[in-house]
Amino acid sequence: MSYCIKKIKDKLKNSQSMENAVYFSIIVPVYNTEKYLSRCLDSLINQTFKDIEIIIVNDCSQGNCKEIIEEYLKNDSRIKYIEHSENKSLIQARKTGNINSVGKYIMYVDSDDEIEINACEEIFKIVSKEDYDIVSFGTKVISNDKTKFIEWALSTNRFNINSEFLLCEVINQRISHNMWNKVFHRRIIEKLIEYIPDTPIMNAEDMLQCLIAFYFSKSYKVIQKPLYIYYADIGVSNKNTNEINIDKYDYLCRSTKIALDEFYNFLVKVKSNIAYGFLFSKLYYNQYNFLLEKIKNNNEEYLNIIEKHFDKSIISQYLHLQKYNEIEKNELEELNHKLSPYFFYIIFKDYKIIIKLFGIRIIIKNKKCFENIIVISLSNFLRRLFSIYTKKIEGRKITWLKILGLKFKF
Repeated sequence: MSYCIKKIKDKLKNSQSMENAVYFSIIVPVYNTEKYLSRCLDSLINQTFKDIEIIIVNDCSQGNCKEIIEEYLKNDSRIKYIEHSENKSLIQARKTGNINSVGKYIMYVDSDDEIEINACEEIFKIVSKEDYDIVSFGTKVISNDKTKFIEWALSTNRFNINSEFLLCEVINQRISHNMWNKVFHRRIIEKLIEYIPDTPIMNAEDMLQCLIAFYFSKSYKVIQKPLYIYYADIGVSNKNTNEINIDKYDYLCRSTKIALDEFYNFLVKVKSNIAYGFLFSKLYYNQYNFLLEKIKNNNEEYLNIIEKHFDKSIISQYLHLQKYNEIEKNELEELNHKLSPYFFYIIFKDYKIIIKLFGIRIIIKNKKCFENIIVISLSNFLRRLFSIYTKKIEGRKITWLKILGLKFKF
């Protein structure tokens, strides 16, 4: 471990034992958001739960962001203000906030968004009872486009999830990879900070941080109430190429690829097999496809940019494995159909146990992976308990009676 990383980790660990430690550290990176900054800060200083600190990291903003922040500093001692002398990117601003935080739980609020004034109070009700690594909460999306529905940002319909599957749930987009609608226990941030690169990343930085955090997490909880207010029309990443010029699109593709490479490097460092399997290729393809969908009318200039940055062999690997997975999925559905007349059966497949009893079908996640499909139906279950069969051995017919695992020969 480098001296710099050790120093950062020591500072993070020691800060929790400081006399001025608080329950929540709310980190607000600021860059040229003067139009929305007061709205964001008002939602923080007016929280009904008071045991908080607000860490504002000004990432070398232009305009009058600093003057707005200084007005709030005069009236609220819970605010810490830190300035970057140069623009370092959102991920580095959060890193600065992490290093200077003292809270037990850490929350991130983008300076063009806000949270409900009872957000910290609602989260405290949960984490004061159980020490979760990550708590996710609902998001209210504000958009002029009424057809816009950001499903992955609202994926808080899942409750406690088995710790063995947390990272898989994020890669499979069943848990959103945003940092901003969650709180993270300090112990997770202490591990995360070691693997955050010093490279500025302007796109997919949330994904990188979230994936690493979930890798280390062992417990997860959902609050379905929409406590985070997300303004979807603000920010370039949600817009199409009619509003993104060639240089900006190149930058988005390049930054996304850097984030993917950093996550791959992380997986190699922690010796995770995910680096070489289906899950990483799926993550890679999803990011590629997200950027590809921004291209209107198959614009060749934009297509050349994305093809320049992304590795086609990984895309092909995903498509091949996806086809294989689809075959297995169809086989499983066909098996379910064949077993439908039975009022009871159990299927073991991959990490799933599928149980049907009196018309009710339940899917349970299992820690053990079954490479081959194992079926237990009522008929073969009874057959295991009691059966009679005849075998011909050396010209003689021999009858076997099987009762409760015991065999009798006649």
